[in-house]
Amino acid sequence: MQPGRYPIGFWNGDNYLHDIETRVEEWADLGFSLAMTPSFNHDNPEERTAIKRLLDLAHQRAIQVILCDN
Repeated sequence: MQPGRYPIGFWNGDNYLHDIETRVEEWADLGFSLAMTPSFNHDNPEERTAIKRLLDLAHQRAIQVILCDN
C-alpha cells in the first residue's frame, strides 16, 4: 500500500474472470485500493492465466488484491 492511501475495498461475490480489464478499470475509477478476486482453481490453466492478468492490471493501478484460491 502506498503511504497515505487508506485501504478501500469491497466484498466480491461475482465471477468476472471473463471481463477483467473492465472490472479493474472500474475499481480504479471508483478509488478502490484493495480488491478481492473471485474464487478460482489454480489447477485450471485458464483461470490461472486470468488471475495473473488481473494481478498485473491491479498492480499497474496500485490496487492490492486478496486472492481467493480454492
